[in-house]
Amino acid sequence: MNVELLDKIFALAAERRENVDEAAYVDDLLRATHQKELYELEAWCDETLITSRGDVDAAACNGLEQHGYRVGPGETDSFGWLTGVISKNGMRFVFG
Repeated sequence: MNVELLDKIFALAAERRENVDEAAYVDDLLRATHQKELYELEAWCDETLITSRGDVDAAACNGLEQHGYRVGPGETDSFGWLTGVISKNGMRFVFG
């Protein structure tokens, strides 16, 4: 699993994070300066963590967890996840 882009984005966001005691959204921290990379990361997440049927790819999510990331639901409804969230060290990236 290629997590280099995810690592890069989270590292950039960590550099800009002002209050480590509060959760921070990666997109909020980097939207103004790294829009291209954020789009690339969201596309990678959609391709890697969501199956062709629209379900969560549990194996891919578990693979990210081996790299220190947690993958879980963001918004949900009665059908399941509407968005997913990747978190690490109090920072979150929303995809889906």
